[in-house]
Amino acid sequence: MLPSSGKPKSSRKTLLSRVGSASLGTGSPSFKAASPSTDSKEELIRTIEAEILDGSLKPGARLDERALAVRFGISRTPVREALNRLATTGLVEIRRNIGMFVAALTLTEVLELYEAVAEIEMVATRLAVRRATIAQRQRILALAAEFQELADANDSEAFAAKNVMFHEIIYEASHNHYIAQLARQARRRVWAFRKVHFGMPGRMHTSAREHVALSAALDAGNEEEILRILYAHGNVRSEAFHDFRMILSFTLGDAPRSSRD
Repeated sequence: MLPSSGKPKSSRKTLLSRVGSASLGTGSPSFKAASPSTDSKEELIRTIEAEILDGSLKPGARLDERALAVRFGISRTPVREALNRLATTGLVEIRRNIGMFVAALTLTEVLELYEAVAEIEMVATRLAVRRATIAQRQRILALAAEFQELADANDSEAFAAKNVMFHEIIYEASHNHYIAQLARQARRRVWAFRKVHFGMPGRMHTSAREHVALSAALDAGNEEEILRILYAHGNVRSEAFHDFRMILSFTLGDAPRSSRD
């Protein structure tokens, strides 16, 4: 990760409404200290993730396991597990023999991550066209049909989770362990930012249509159409992604000064 550029972060926009979580500020949710359930662990991850995205936890800030454990009323073990999980998404940076810190990603780095995900997924999907079993094709078609309902319900959290499931089946259908592993690792790095993206007005409905078209092209074996859809779906530097790039600029502290006033 690159070090923080030193730009002021005071003008960060609150994105919790886009992520689907509520900032807890200095308050604490109720976690069971003895043996946190899976749901509680996921809630802890979502809470820390949301506070990084809305600027409550500043880029470059040290994440003290002990302080977080006291705040949430749990042991340090689930806190450490949560921070390690967030490190796989790129939101947390592990500095060997020093500790864990909120990653100071730049807009350029995030866009490069998106490009990497798009290119790797193109390879995985092209292989899936040729290798997917009948059962995998049917599952992909079935999942694609579920996106519209989630978009209509404006449930960005569930939409993002369904999106992971959809692409996971495509990775499996590639029948290439190494490409699937690369795709998973790359996608985890942009997971939090995708949730922000899905929270933008109209984005889920557009994405729902793209998933239906992609699943139909995959089932038909139309590789040329698949590449066209994937390019539109993941080209983060296109005009269609302009508003998303601006939101990222504010989130990451890279927005032009005139846009902040």
